[in-house]
Amino acid sequence: MRAYPPQEPFSPIGERYHVEALRLGEGLVGEESAYGPDAYQGLLRFAAAAPESADTLLFFHGGGWTNGYKEWMAFMAPGLNAGGVNLVSAGYRLAPGHVFPTGLED
Repeated sequence: MRAYPPQEPFSPIGERYHVEALRLGEGLVGEESAYGPDAYQGLLRFAAAAPESADTLLFFHGGGWTNGYKEWMAFMAPGLNAGGVNLVSAGYRLAPGHVFPTGLED
């Protein structure tokens, strides 16, 4: 995994979400692929048992264009994969390092 640049500090609620989402996704390993040179420009794929015939959910995390990681969504993979759905969690460039609409354009 490429190293991320620092993000804006989280609010107390955001910090709790960050810690809990990472805890729930701990140990889950997806297939990473980059779609650009920035550390945030990546996809994380968790495949169902028969990925070629499964539906795919492409998920963009929230965060107001200022914070969040594609890894936060790993906790959703076991349930989706068990239901025959692939999960692709997308990362995108964030403010303030990249002004809006950079993340949207990613």
